[in-house]
Amino acid sequence: MIRLLLKRILLLIFIFISANLFAAEAPVFFPSKKIPANFFHINNRTEDSSAIFTKRAIKICSCQVLALQSSNFRRQKNIALFAEKTNGRNISYDMSRINRVMEKEKRHMQSYFYDKLTVLNSFTEHTDCKSLYTKLKTKNKYLVLYDILDADIRR
Repeated sequence: MIRLLLKRILLLIFIFISANLFAAEAPVFFPSKKIPANFFHINNRTEDSSAIFTKRAIKICSCQVLALQSSNFRRQKNIALFAEKTNGRNISYDMSRINRVMEKEKRHMQSYFYDKLTVLNSFTEHTDCKSLYTKLKTKNKYLVLYDILDADIRR
């Protein structure tokens, strides 16, 4: 009976330690501040939080606010189409890639769903599209998100 209990406890200890060694970002078994978090990790990461922040901050987001009209429905205003690209080679290449993806999606929308499509406004910022949408949504409560396109994907 005692051996069975000991085996189960040891199994739990090994599971928690292996989670710390291989998979966990934060320590699971030792949450205390006395033992450093990277003490149990085999491969120590040399990246600091500022490097991770700059990697996330190099996105370019472009938005077009559209007015759509079809024969079945009345005119719909304030429809936002977003395209996002990671800043790679140079800014002109990234912007041309974003514009190509957005124009392709607008042609698709116009050929299948809507008769008339007009661009009311355009925005481009060095941020991700979710934060740009929340920023625009606070300014215009009638803004509707159509889609966030990923311009990094080869199509």
